[in-house]
Amino acid sequence: MAAAHVLDRTGYGCEISPAYCDVILGRMTNLTGNEAIHESGATVAEIAAARGIDPGQALNPKAPDAGAIKHHGPNSHYGPRKKGS
Repeated sequence: MAAAHVLDRTGYGCEISPAYCDVILGRMTNLTGNEAIHESGATVAEIAAARGIDPGQALNPKAPDAGAIKHHGPNSHYGPRKKGS
């Protein structure tokens, strides 16, 4: 969604998890400065609050993500790292 906005293109997305939708909408809000409005007229914060989620957390996805993302070297699916000759 963000890439489509930056490139001035139409973007389509589908997400099954409301939590991931909150993250996407929060990132788009940060990028554009415009708050997303549901077709019912409710804001993202109002919908998050109705689901029992702190609106600040729904609109600031980096806060809970920052501690969860850990990098422990190269991805094991790529095989061992080659040594230079």
